[in-house]
Amino acid sequence: MVRQKKQKCSKLLLLSCLAVIGVIWYRSKKSDYSLSMAPRAALAPSNEELEQLNEYRARKERIKEVCQRHNMYRRFSSYADVFRNHNPLAQGRTGRIRLRTNHPYGISACLIHKAASNTVISFLFIIPPNRKDYYLGNNWHPLSSNTSLLQPFQNYIRGFPGYFVFMVVRHPFARLVSSYRDRVTHAGGKNDDVKTEVFYQNPNITLEALANYKWVPFDAFIKALLVADVKDSPYVEWDWKPANYVCAPCNIDYDFIGKVENISQDIIYLAQRLGLEKEMMNVTGNNPWMHRTTEGDSSTNYVKQYFAQISKSDIFALYEKYKLDFELFGYDINDLVNQS
Repeated sequence: MVRQKKQKCSKLLLLSCLAVIGVIWYRSKKSDYSLSMAPRAALAPSNEELEQLNEYRARKERIKEVCQRHNMYRRFSSYADVFRNHNPLAQGRTGRIRLRTNHPYGISACLIHKAASNTVISFLFIIPPNRKDYYLGNNWHPLSSNTSLLQPFQNYIRGFPGYFVFMVVRHPFARLVSSYRDRVTHAGGKNDDVKTEVFYQNPNITLEALANYKWVPFDAFIKALLVADVKDSPYVEWDWKPANYVCAPCNIDYDFIGKVENISQDIIYLAQRLGLEKEMMNVTGNNPWMHRTTEGDSSTNYVKQYFAQISKSDIFALYEKYKLDFELFGYDINDLVNQS
């Protein structure tokens, strides 16, 4: 009787051991499969990566602090409120705000002209896997403002659920130099985009020169901006409007604020956040939509050369016009202007 019990216990122990071994084997195989299919555990960020993340947080905190200091930190109460107080953000009376959006992929952005706007559009409509649905040809800017590619105001009220909302900014003076080089000195020096009423407001610029699409000196360009209403005048190009006026960072809580001055790092981080690293690698190269402004000393030197032509009084007057952009996005007038 005792022997039978011992044999029974031995069989049960053997079966239990086999069961445990089987579970361990199954789990090990499943684990191997899962690891091959699932993303690897993220490594601890390096000191450089931590510094970068802190910078991104600081950009958002700076905007919040400046908006509160100027008593501008508030949410729009209605679309009529947007239309009445912030016309650039309102797309007419459509009930949609001017945030270009890839709805299926959940990416939304505010475009600031002459601040890597082509790169921004690429992250919306060219890099994501559903890019075949968004062939925009060569007219990305106007076509990307199609009403179906904007954000309904109701999404704003709900806090853009399921969307990653971002913007890319640039030193205000660098934007102006980039616009001047693009619209005035490039295109054979006879770009009809420059023939706008903003220049007619300045008597130092002759109507004859503009009528013949002649080159306009940079100092005359700046003087014209000084007398223009850079926010509301219908004759002022998007390139010249303050970034805070175009994108309303005091009214919209952006998930990410990139900077042209750090564009290489920032687009890599943006690709990582959006899970588009492989897709970005597949479409980079000599594509016309990629941002082509030179980073670093080359771009900085261009700006300094142009502003060396401008009087100090005009430089400080221009700074006052774009002062809020300087404060919101952490730029300094001395970054690109020699004050010696």
